[in-house]
Amino acid sequence: MGEIDDRFAISDSKRMQTELAEASINAALMIARDEMVTRYGEDGIELVVLALGKLGGRGVDFGSDLDLVLVYPDNIPKTEKTAAEIYGRAVEIFVTALSGMTRDGNLYRVDLRLRPYGKNGASANPRSVFVDYFRQTADVWELLAFVKLRGVSGSVADEVETEVRQIIHSRALETDRDELRGETIRIRDLLEQQKGGRDKLSDIKYGPGGMLDVYFAARYLQLRENIPDQPDNRSTMFVLEMLWEDGSLGQSDHESLTAGYAFLSELDHNIRLTTGRSRRVPHAASVLETISRRMNIADPQTLLGELAVHRINIRKAFENVLRN
Repeated sequence: MGEIDDRFAISDSKRMQTELAEASINAALMIARDEMVTRYGEDGIELVVLALGKLGGRGVDFGSDLDLVLVYPDNIPKTEKTAAEIYGRAVEIFVTALSGMTRDGNLYRVDLRLRPYGKNGASANPRSVFVDYFRQTADVWELLAFVKLRGVSGSVADEVETEVRQIIHSRALETDRDELRGETIRIRDLLEQQKGGRDKLSDIKYGPGGMLDVYFAARYLQLRENIPDQPDNRSTMFVLEMLWEDGSLGQSDHESLTAGYAFLSELDHNIRLTTGRSRRVPHAASVLETISRRMNIADPQTLLGELAVHRINIRKAFENVLRN
């Protein structure tokens, strides 16, 4: 896998993997529609698929989860079964097609936990319910999570994305800045404590100076300054560039976040290639040597030294944006 991947730039690899994930989603939707007719006699099923996380930002990598939110049209013809029952079954088939374990393995891990009302909410919601949730109910942390919302599949996916993102940015502008800042810090700190584990310094996603520092700083500024993602480029690097050009992000912090995020992204990609799905820096010397070689770094000691410097700079920039 590594030799094949070395032929492509990391950005090209992620672009192709994003396209593969989207094609897989469309195939799973076809399976769900066909199975709903065969099993339950329900025709005309239309699930609208919206993406968050790496799929939302078009940055799917090896082993990435698919963070999805599912919506369906409001005008469902009345039958003996409720729309919630019908679409609940359709979601089960759809998710199983994408993530069910077979003798050949599975395609993706599907995560629906960011849906309205979380684990207590329906696996799919009518469009109007989904939109109204963000207009009336969603907490500040959910506004941060849904900044990257992107329509992936379904006839009204783009419309729903546009409508919800406009509501998110509008609500953020109405939110007291101290509340927005405080909630961003609270959620970032909470994730570091809950997800970072005992060895936080090995965790390049949740640990201090990790990728979440970059994500939260960027999303906070996007909401505070009303700078939405551009349709053609949802990447974190592009967002940081927009924030710098707008004057929302200072030169020094921009340099620290962009350089640090580029390094962490390359390291994360090569950890995945070398060890499988992992956000932690491995301890084995032989594995570190392989990763160093892939990144054209002289040796593991140099790699770890550069990582430490980037993480210090990222955390300092995060503090500058959110705590000073």
